[in-house]
Amino acid sequence: MLKTRVITALIVGAILAVALFAFPDWAWACFVAAIVWLAAGEWSRLLKSSTVERHVFAVLAVLPVLGFGVAGSGPGVKQDLMVLGGAAYGCALALWLFSVPVLLRYELGLSGFYGRFIYGLIVLVPASIAMVELRRDEPLRLLAFMAPVWIADTAAYFVGRRWGKVKLAPTISPGKSREGAYGALVAVALYALAMHLLVPAVASWMPLLAWLGLALVYTAMSIEGDLFESLLKRRAEVKDSGNILPGHGGVLDRIDSLLPTLPLAGLIWLICR
Repeated sequence: MLKTRVITALIVGAILAVALFAFPDWAWACFVAAIVWLAAGEWSRLLKSSTVERHVFAVLAVLPVLGFGVAGSGPGVKQDLMVLGGAAYGCALALWLFSVPVLLRYELGLSGFYGRFIYGLIVLVPASIAMVELRRDEPLRLLAFMAPVWIADTAAYFVGRRWGKVKLAPTISPGKSREGAYGALVAVALYALAMHLLVPAVASWMPLLAWLGLALVYTAMSIEGDLFESLLKRRAEVKDSGNILPGHGGVLDRIDSLLPTLPLAGLIWLICR
């Protein structure tokens, strides 16, 4: 299983690297839209949507991403995109900070039109918009905001396997441990420290202590995204959101930690730019 996971990760990483650094902005937006289309389908299946609902939801989730990708190349739209993006990021952060914790605390599921459409769109669309906007003109910017999520996932996995004893959320995701979460927090804090010391632009944004505090919040939100998707899968009685990625499951399984963190990253960039 580990070998399969590694091979899949290398292939996906290579595809992502080519798209991230070689695609023009419009092609990158189409690439992100394809990811959103697959993730939207998996979301709909987890919430047991009908075939018609699944296709309608996927179209609604993809259109904003394509809109930002196309509009970003036109004149006189930069300020409008900033306003729309800021509103989208704000809605997403409100959901992740106030609504999702309640669902996790009481292990509540989602259902009906609100869960299948409104909630799903707030989960998927702002994160995908952030992928387009953070990458615009500077791919390394998006990579810098995605890296701590990958670092957190990797650290949590290996620290949890080696030292994990106390379950983080035993009824939602029995495989996750508090020790793994602590490992993720430490690893991302070290990454944030290195960024602050080595990248002058980061040091000019905010003081070191504030930056480290933000890194810890960022990591906590990535863990929250992981747990939230685990809750949806448990309510749907499935192990993975899909099977498109051998050894990893579905697209949602790979981007769950990015869904709450990228809107925060987008908002940080709007404020600090």
